[in-house]
Amino acid sequence: MIPLPQLATVFWRHACVFIYLLFFAANASAQITALCDVANSCSANPSITAGLSSNVSVVWRGIANLKGDTTLVSDSAQLSTPSDDLLVRLSLPLRQNLSANAVGAPVRFSVNETLNVPASISLQTATMGAQQIVYTRTFTLDGISIRGSVRINIQRASLNSSGSIPESVKPGATALGISRIDLHFSSGQKVEVIESNQALNVLATLNFDRAGVLNAQWEVATPSSTGGLAVFLPLQNIRQYLAAGRQAVIRSPTLPTDVKGLYRVRLRVLQPTIETPEVELRYQVNAASTVKVAAAKNMKNVRPKQGAEISATSAFSWAPEADAVAYQLEVYKSTDDKKPISGLLLKADQIRSPLSASVLHTLAPGKPYFWRVIAVNNSGDIVAASPRREFRIRE
Repeated sequence: MIPLPQLATVFWRHACVFIYLLFFAANASAQITALCDVANSCSANPSITAGLSSNVSVVWRGIANLKGDTTLVSDSAQLSTPSDDLLVRLSLPLRQNLSANAVGAPVRFSVNETLNVPASISLQTATMGAQQIVYTRTFTLDGISIRGSVRINIQRASLNSSGSIPESVKPGATALGISRIDLHFSSGQKVEVIESNQALNVLATLNFDRAGVLNAQWEVATPSSTGGLAVFLPLQNIRQYLAAGRQAVIRSPTLPTDVKGLYRVRLRVLQPTIETPEVELRYQVNAASTVKVAAAKNMKNVRPKQGAEISATSAFSWAPEADAVAYQLEVYKSTDDKKPISGLLLKADQIRSPLSASVLHTLAPGKPYFWRVIAVNNSGDIVAASPRREFRIRE
């Protein structure tokens, strides 16, 4: 028989443990115990098409232990490839009110949202060889966080090896309505000055309001004709169905860069009929030219002067050069940089121009930059150049 004092000690110890457990249970934080697991699968539908802006319906499912009414919060999200290459971080706040049930049992919850996957992201992912995009969110409940992920499938339905619809495929919708086409080089620039045999591509961003078939053609005019009446030669035919979404990105084939001189590249839309069916960019191919620049004669009547403070409408100007077929207005961070950070490629009859909006966007007000202009002949040789002059954008 257990002595009474010892029995009292054992009873008191068990009572303390019981009281502690009751206190802990009463004050424990709410917590997510499951998210996007086998029993609570999260989903993302429908599949998206590479190069098209697409909306995806996402459902997050999980289980939480709750002590009362609380709010499930998610401010952090990202898109990545299945191999964990980060594509973009997203700021898409998400909130969901949760309530405990009467018996205190775990609560199942679901959170719905619509995610827009930009055309550039789906195209980038497909170009990397991935067939899915991983969408990850971090959810927080009473200060405790947990991450969940869903996979968005990327399809290339009805496309052939060049990214176009085969002639045998007849999509149903044909009333494609294109509102805008924007071209830029794969570097993001509107003008490129590169060396011979350097790889170069153009991206066309199309905004449209109805689905249908795009018939278009990438074309290029080489230095043999850009000095006079340009003759455009076909590079690639495009016959592509643009389905759900408001934006599509189409990549050109690799552009020719083997001959020095001025090139013009364009996307010519054959179907549907649009107000401006031809959209064009220019690029200049040079040999390694630092020695030739040093040997070229000086440009005359160059404005603005050294150290000028300019506005968005200030004009850069110079005297014409007889042998020039184009002028390059180049902007540098310093006098020693070999590659400009931005610039303009201008026709032979353009000897006066302000900086474009895309160039101004790359420059910080009040910060010193340096500019020069060079004259290029039809062979891609630099026949005249100005020294670099410092300037600043007015604050």
